Amino acid sequence: MKAGRCHVRSHITLSPHLYTFTLLLTMELRVTALLLLVVCATIFTTTEGVIPRCCVGVSNSISCGVLRKVDKYEVQKTSSSCDTAALILHMKNKTYCAHPRYDKVLEMPKKNQRKWIRDCKKMLRKMTQ
Repeated sequence: MKAGRCHVRSHITLSPHLYTFTLLLTMELRVTALLLLVVCATIFTTTEGVIPRCCVGVSNSISCGVLRKVDKYEVQKTSSSCDTAALILHMKNKTYCAHPRYDKVLEMPKKNQRKWIRDCKKMLRKMTQ
């Protein structure tokens, strides 16, 4: 042997049954850990995490042109998770948080575009007075 190198071999002999049990236990722990990971990932993605989406501020000046483009809206009420009352306005690629008073404008039928914009401007003027 060369100087500085020391080889120590330990021979632990396991019975075949104990060896098989050790392998099964190791595999069982790996499978259990993997299943736990999958379950946690599923729960996390289906609940969108635990953090709710909330508007923390609202816009008080939204034009009729923007309001006309709203596809749908949701009402956010004050609760323990969201402390601001708001309207969540959904457009093609954007989302706005608006003051709840805009719901009256959004409930108007949008059949005639010119009439809708005229009525919208009237309502907005009344709201700001």
